[in-house]
Amino acid sequence: MAHKQHVRRVWDVLQERERVRMSRARQASSSRYVPPEAVVFTLEESRHARDDNRYSDVLAYDRTSVRVDGRHYLNASVVSDPSGNWWVAAQAPLPHTFYPFFRAIYARSASNAVGKSQAPRRREAILVQLTGWRERGVRKADPYLPRSTGDDVVFYRDTSKREGVRLRLAEQKRQPELGSVYSALRLTREVAEANGGATAASDAEDMLVHHFYFDSWPDHGVPDGESLDALQNLIRRVASLRDEHGGDEVHGQDVVETWVHCSAGVGRTGTFLALASLCFSPHSQAPLAPLVGPLPRDLAHDPIAQTIDIMRDSRGKLVQTPDQLELVYSLASVMGSNA
Repeated sequence: MAHKQHVRRVWDVLQERERVRMSRARQASSSRYVPPEAVVFTLEESRHARDDNRYSDVLAYDRTSVRVDGRHYLNASVVSDPSGNWWVAAQAPLPHTFYPFFRAIYARSASNAVGKSQAPRRREAILVQLTGWRERGVRKADPYLPRSTGDDVVFYRDTSKREGVRLRLAEQKRQPELGSVYSALRLTREVAEANGGATAASDAEDMLVHHFYFDSWPDHGVPDGESLDALQNLIRRVASLRDEHGGDEVHGQDVVETWVHCSAGVGRTGTFLALASLCFSPHSQAPLAPLVGPLPRDLAHDPIAQTIDIMRDSRGKLVQTPDQLELVYSLASVMGSNA
């Protein structure tokens, strides 16, 4: 009972602090003078690019949104944890945003946003999909994967088709221990030739994208049974890939970019990232301070409350339901002891 009361207390506090962020965001958009405490929560780019948002109430803060080629808005956010480690939380891309989505991955736009311009040892990225294309008859994401091994698709920048990105499915296999379908994707930048054909850009290199589709997580809910073990294994696998191919920021090395999306990019995505941070990220002695002031004293030393609170400074609504918060508490203790 004490545990459930504590989780309820954490949820109530986190939600109240989220209301403070949203209040400051509204204040920033409705006044000529934006007070300093509201500047970090502006949402102007999201509001101007309404058609690029899958949901009208899930927006990306200007401060942390990923900009494609340094300019164009994408509903994806660089999310930092208390130690300064970071990932990208994104909505499932819409068909007309497939190009900027994969262009941003190819160009390592998120790394550039956090000042990490040096590429990791290998040109690779990780992309985790936590939603189906359709769930209970409702469209949750738009298919972007090629249909069969060896097939490819090209997403163009605009109707002129002068520039695009090519996505080729090099390998695909079911990995039951991860509860996932793994796809090895080859991502290349393309430009049009004068004769109307297309070719890889002269400065282009293939990027290997490790795509994991975890298919046992209901929308607004939590996995259970064998799916819980699979989720833990997937988080471990992603952490292992980050370390194996990209090093870590604590030791001055750039990580392989890790992008995670569900449908809106907040509930399942936030839960996944909170667990990844709590279980496998090195934690410093001087954690980042939350932008809405310190947590109440009784929660000041709760690493789960701290982690989710700091992450919500980067993208609103991360960890969307009390059940998802309960899942974080349940799995963090198990995974942390086995990490």
